[in-house]
Amino acid sequence: MGPPHPDALLIAYQVRSLEPVTMLWVDAAPDIMGELLPYAPADDPILHRMEFSPSALVMMHARMGTRPQWDLGPVKLSRVIGKNGKPIVQGITAGRRYAEGAYCPVRLDPPGHEIACARAEFVVWRAALVDLANEIWNLESFAPQQPTAAALPWTNNTERKPRILYEIHRTTISLTMSTRTA
Repeated sequence: MGPPHPDALLIAYQVRSLEPVTMLWVDAAPDIMGELLPYAPADDPILHRMEFSPSALVMMHARMGTRPQWDLGPVKLSRVIGKNGKPIVQGITAGRRYAEGAYCPVRLDPPGHEIACARAEFVVWRAALVDLANEIWNLESFAPQQPTAAALPWTNNTERKPRILYEIHRTTISLTMSTRTA
């Protein structure tokens, strides 16, 4: 097998030397949540201060040949249901009437903190790739390239989707009937 390529050793060293990233929710929320910001959980302790290891993200996704999955599927808004099985209404008066400004709280499905964590992981991973590509390299055989992944694909819908072509095989079965006469 032999020793690893010198470029691989240099790149591995640079990836391992990436500094941990701390993301504060108050600063990152508008970019991370985009159009979902009004429905984002502002007081979620998970999101208050998120810490990431860019080197671990880069190494893991490089080994698997993937990128962080920021898109958790279609996002739906659903009403918050109370213990009685009916939607909760905020702003009901003591006389059981709707006060001015009464509303039904809604929640995101998938939950807002899951969407935020997935998107934040993508942002940290991509920023690490940009940092690595901008590094001054003395590589022998390779030239680092900027990532092709969009910076915030959920804001401008610029994520390139893989094109999968399915081939449909149709088989026809022909039945022949023979009639025997005795």
